[in-house]
Amino acid sequence: MPSERRSDTSSDALIELHDVSRAYRAGSKDVTVLQDVSLRVHEGEFVSIVGPSGSGKSTLLNLITGIDRPTSGQIFVAGQPIHQMGENELARWRGLNVGIIFQFFQLLPTLTILENVVLPIDFARPYAAVPGPRKAKERAMDLLDMVDIADQAHKLPDTLSGGQQQRAAVARALANDPPLIVADEPTGNLDTATAEGVFALFQQLVGRGKTVVIVTHDRRLSARTERILHLLDGRLHRDQDNGGSAGPSSAGSAVVADPILTPYVSRFTPHVSRPTFHALRFTPYVSDATLQASDSVLPTPKDGL
Repeated sequence: MPSERRSDTSSDALIELHDVSRAYRAGSKDVTVLQDVSLRVHEGEFVSIVGPSGSGKSTLLNLITGIDRPTSGQIFVAGQPIHQMGENELARWRGLNVGIIFQFFQLLPTLTILENVVLPIDFARPYAAVPGPRKAKERAMDLLDMVDIADQAHKLPDTLSGGQQQRAAVARALANDPPLIVADEPTGNLDTATAEGVFALFQQLVGRGKTVVIVTHDRRLSARTERILHLLDGRLHRDQDNGGSAGPSSAGSAVVADPILTPYVSRFTPHVSRPTFHALRFTPYVSDATLQASDSVLPTPKDGL
């Protein structure tokens, strides 16, 4: 099937869902997790998704990022029909267009914080400009400085606090300068003070022109986003405007790109063993094709890595 592109080029929506449903097979019956969800998220919006456990919040986030696929309906992100993309095409698209932040950080434990941030840049190498490894490290250090943990760059993740690890995860999500940042319960594993610091980072990113979508159970935080999507029993129960200047109401205010947020891509990933590299097939940034293409240039155990 030929790929379609959103024909309404006048739309300023970064994300569009049209009658999206997701059902899973459980034994002998289908269980519907999301049903007929339609919504639009505009560039520069800060949106939270809330609802009871099992209401479909994480499923909705996974559909928007292309980690999961809809059973029916259409999903467009930046005009691209991600519901039609193959797995390898999705991985390439996601690596450049979406930054993903997890509740439990998902930093690779054998890599330093700096190497974790550089990693998504390395995987973009086959389909992005390559200014070289030095520039990639400079960019990663700039991002770590932006999230106030540059002094932790050469440490392993398990030596950092939970808040510092989540800040590193934010820096990693920004590595390829994606227009969209999504986070699934990003403060759920943090104390109140640390959660406030991470939330402030998201507010800064929105101020820099990023679109941020988070799933959260924290009502104090969701109340401070521009918009709240309330899910209930797999349906979009309510779309609440918190009075933020998002979408058409912000027309006329130009988004100025941050000079830090310019993609740099390095030529290699330092100090990654073959087992660690292949473990990355379970991350959302890497396609099987990328892994197979890189296999021939990976260091072997005798190289001492």
